Amino acid sequence: MAKRKLDIEYLTGYLHNVSTVTLSANVKTKYFTGSFQMTKTDTMRLVCFAPGKHEKFVSTATMNSFVKLTGSTLSPGRSVQVDAIYNKSTTLQVAMNELSFKKQKIKPIDESQPKDLINLSANITRDDHSQRCTVCVNRQKTAVIIPCGHTFCMACATQIEALDQPCPTQQHLDFSCTQSGFHVSNENPFLGASPDGITNCQCCGRGIVEIKCPYKHKDNTIEHAAAIDSTFCLDKNLHLKTNHRYYTQIQFQMYILKVTYCDFVVFTKCKPLPSLVIIRVLIDINLCNSMIAKCNRFIQDYVVKELITRDLENQPATTSSTQDDKNNVTETWCLCFEPEYGRMIKSENLDCPYQWFHYKCVNIRRKPRGKWYCLNCEK
Repeated sequence: MAKRKLDIEYLTGYLHNVSTVTLSANVKTKYFTGSFQMTKTDTMRLVCFAPGKHEKFVSTATMNSFVKLTGSTLSPGRSVQVDAIYNKSTTLQVAMNELSFKKQKIKPIDESQPKDLINLSANITRDDHSQRCTVCVNRQKTAVIIPCGHTFCMACATQIEALDQPCPTQQHLDFSCTQSGFHVSNENPFLGASPDGITNCQCCGRGIVEIKCPYKHKDNTIEHAAAIDSTFCLDKNLHLKTNHRYYTQIQFQMYILKVTYCDFVVFTKCKPLPSLVIIRVLIDINLCNSMIAKCNRFIQDYVVKELITRDLENQPATTSSTQDDKNNVTETWCLCFEPEYGRMIKSENLDCPYQWFHYKCVNIRRKPRGKWYCLNCEK
């Protein structure tokens, strides 16, 4: 069979086997199917979500007219079930010129295919990461196509159709993403949040963006990090773990900014190509109310009480009166000449006068790879 280039502006050929208009299971979507012959041996299956064009499709197929189809949306990848999708923007014209071949007899489409959505799972390979559902990020083991031409897993596609939601992969209308700054809760002024960005569009409304670039896995893909690290924020299905601190963080952010969703972004700059996952997380009102109640109790029982009474501040410092403690001298380290506390790092120079340094004093956050020397020892 000749190789087809599916990103062309129009197709010319003959229509075959135009089906009747079918009503989907959710009683909202109507469509019909057919076959389109482009060469003597090259055919493709099409589906049209514009039932008003059905009569014209049937008449041109019955009259064996040579036609020109424009306005196609091409399905992702080759499939034995569906190759091209048409909708209300499709135009069907009888072409003036004729092809060098006559209309061939095409075997009718197998009507045993599901009637609610067109199945594309035959074309999905297990190791193809590009064929993930863009809503739940699961593999498209039962991939289906919705009227706009995009593919999702069966569960997400059914939900989109049932709730009459816009396609998640569509071009967002009047989309904007702005810097957030620090926001303080009006109802609970002791709470504040600063997400990485605030998004807004006509189709999704107002939301927030939180971006994580885990340094620990900077050389790994996100899929690999989720598979090997049990403490990673995403599970093996690339869902944000509900028991992870990042989940609690973005729930607080959504509550304080009074939005209903967060686009949670995880990025690693691995080789040969960077790895990126974007997950939409919805607000969990029950969790937010539970956390706010705990915070309120802590403020009332401890913080407000201490601000009024100063009990902890006025408590006398406890000192040891034993002779051994009096003889003990606290050893100091670092440039600040303070005792050991927090995370510290040792200079590899054995003659270093300080030897141990507090992370904060030498302005480091993570343990460096290889040997480390303080500024004095480097000189």
